[in-house]
Amino acid sequence: MASPSGSGVAAGVRLCLGSDWGPSGTRNVLWELKVADLWNKTESVFTDEELVRMVTSNPGAALSGVWPRPVGKLEPGALADLVVVRRSAAGTYRSVIEATESDIRLVVVGGRARYGLRSLMTPLAPAATSIKVGRLSRAIDYGDPAVTWKTVVADLEKIRSDPAGASARAAVTFAAFIGDGVAGNGLADSFVLLPDMPAPEVDDEILRGGPATPSPDPVTIPPLEPLTTSTAWFDTVDANPFHNGLLSGLRAYA
Repeated sequence: MASPSGSGVAAGVRLCLGSDWGPSGTRNVLWELKVADLWNKTESVFTDEELVRMVTSNPGAALSGVWPRPVGKLEPGALADLVVVRRSAAGTYRSVIEATESDIRLVVVGGRARYGLRSLMTPLAPAATSIKVGRLSRAIDYGDPAVTWKTVVADLEKIRSDPAGASARAAVTFAAFIGDGVAGNGLADSFVLLPDMPAPEVDDEILRGGPATPSPDPVTIPPLEPLTTSTAWFDTVDANPFHNGLLSGLRAYA
């Protein structure tokens, strides 16, 4: 999370939060919201409602000019993306800010229940399959009966055990995709990895029709991390010098 200035907020700048890269110390939007809360406890710039709006109505408003249907708020005609969390004694907005993975009761995407407690998912999404979140049992619906949490983990482990083979399979799929409808642009003969940060050198490679340098050496992919936070995760955050101890307070939300 980049620290906003009080003057920017006073000027009416709309702020949004989202999950980002590893050095931010968080795993998802729930924890990024807690980073904002930690910062705000020192600076006292935002109300709890304003913090929650940074992950709901503010991003929705920012997308309103390019998305055909409203998001980020509950109203007729909106896309109906919502999350239900366990309400705590601290109040509505604090319940969202302090919620962890185990507090999630239901996730609805586009009006369809996709993840949540079995008691809620069974009537809403009968085809949902089981998923373990820490010690908790939840249900998830990918929208495809052939896809379950077990198949997702199996596919990820297959990639982890043989990254080179996965890359080769992806190249074949990519080439077939290019051949189906984007032929003639020089991409059909190369599998290109596009990073999420600006990389002009990659743009040049695409224009040339492939990478200018040899493929990188094989990499070792670490084991899949648990879906919930743990003592080990907090210890890793504390040990990261990048934060200078600023995120050690995250442990108190667990």
